[in-house]
Amino acid sequence: MKSFPSLQSAKKRIIIQVTALGAGLLILGFALWLSGHRRFFLDLPLGETVKGLKNSDVVIDWEEEEIPVESYEVRYIMTMQKSLTVISISMLPEKAGEYRMTVKDTHGQFLAGDLIEIGRFQSAFSWETGSFTGSEFILFFVLLFVTGVFIIMLTGFLKLRGPLENSNEAIFTCGVMIFSGLFLCFAFPYYYRHLSNQYSYPVWLLVLDFAQAGKKFFAASRPGLFLFSLSLIVSNIALLRHESPRFQNLLGILLGLILTGAGAGTYAASRLLYRYDLSYDAMRAVTMTRNTVGLAFTYVECILLGTIICGLRAAKHVPAPDRDYILILGCCFRKDGTLTPLLKARVDKALDFWRMQKEKTGKAAFIIPSGGQGRNESMPEAKAMSNYIAGTDIPSEYVLPEDQSVNTFQNMQFSKDIIDGKNPDSSAAKVCYVTTNYHVLRSGILANKVKLSAEGLGAKTKWWFWPNAFVRECAAFFSNRNMMILYLSILLAAAVITLQVTSVMY
Repeated sequence: MKSFPSLQSAKKRIIIQVTALGAGLLILGFALWLSGHRRFFLDLPLGETVKGLKNSDVVIDWEEEEIPVESYEVRYIMTMQKSLTVISISMLPEKAGEYRMTVKDTHGQFLAGDLIEIGRFQSAFSWETGSFTGSEFILFFVLLFVTGVFIIMLTGFLKLRGPLENSNEAIFTCGVMIFSGLFLCFAFPYYYRHLSNQYSYPVWLLVLDFAQAGKKFFAASRPGLFLFSLSLIVSNIALLRHESPRFQNLLGILLGLILTGAGAGTYAASRLLYRYDLSYDAMRAVTMTRNTVGLAFTYVECILLGTIICGLRAAKHVPAPDRDYILILGCCFRKDGTLTPLLKARVDKALDFWRMQKEKTGKAAFIIPSGGQGRNESMPEAKAMSNYIAGTDIPSEYVLPEDQSVNTFQNMQFSKDIIDGKNPDSSAAKVCYVTTNYHVLRSGILANKVKLSAEGLGAKTKWWFWPNAFVRECAAFFSNRNMMILYLSILLAAAVITLQVTSVMY
């Protein structure tokens, strides 16, 4: 599968594809609606005991104003559980309003009733069955749209290769892919059940189950959420045995407690509500709230899972041995100028890659140790790394220190300046940056931000350090304003739809 040439083209292509999919389905749906002359088809069950009815035995009465009935037919349906008598009515709504209908036999015996609401565009809604104008193909189009979104996000995620793997766009496509995939796994069995037995499982139950998807997903994820939270807390306790108790070293415990509290709190609240005899309006409000909150939690879980998947993929990635430059991201070192295990692991990883490439291809890459002098440091981090490299077999002419940067963003920006100074066409340079495995993904995001096309290479760290550090990285991902707006926009749209559907159908 051919990869995207750039993040800009990836974003543009994905937006165009999703927009085209939605617009195409809307146009097709509108065309089908018009071609049906806005007919409303209603299949109203008459019950199990009604036998031997003919069309001539049925009378349709209206309380006040009536909807013109084009045709109706009494049918006998055999479901998997029982047999039903159904009257299928074709109506042609003309004006907005509420219409109360009663179906009787010729002796005046009540068979069925319904309240039909007609909107301003002659769209009809049945309060008895939950069906609405074009309900069958609209529900199918919804599933088709979500399926299309899943495919677009899956192919987009797979086409974000090389330097593009480490990007907010990769996290976004992966998270939305998981979100839409979960909905499809949930929705298709329900939709098949409706198609197989639409009279005992009518449209309103199907749509209400769709609206409850988020709540059910979140309930099902509680055990996994608890185990994830427990692993964060355990790893953080192990971290505190080796590191000082700074706030950033407590993030794993804090997040673990928050996630555990959210799962336990929502479960306790739902159990507590069942003890009270709530009114219809109160239960309706509770259901709407639970569905919306459940969807919000599920969406956040999917984005977090997408972040973890992208982070793990980035940590395991090994660039091709054809690099022109190997950039080493600095971090703190000891007061005597020697490297800490964390920084030494990064430098050793870079040097091992340099040697492997030289042995396989004969190509010697330039090494850029990058890092300025911190407040409590005796020299720039780049100098400490260069001193270490000087004691190895790497020729000094291949070492180009960058000693002005004070953060990862500047590591990338100032190193790019060095590369630009040596290459007339710096965009053609093949760059690899080396950092600790948990830091590869966010470093790649910052490299893309300064337009440095580079692939990451992760150095291993202690197991107890990885989870807490990755929590910090996740916090940094979500601090990106543009991506946060995008995440929240999709969440808001999905929550509004869920709220509205639950409000109408409950």
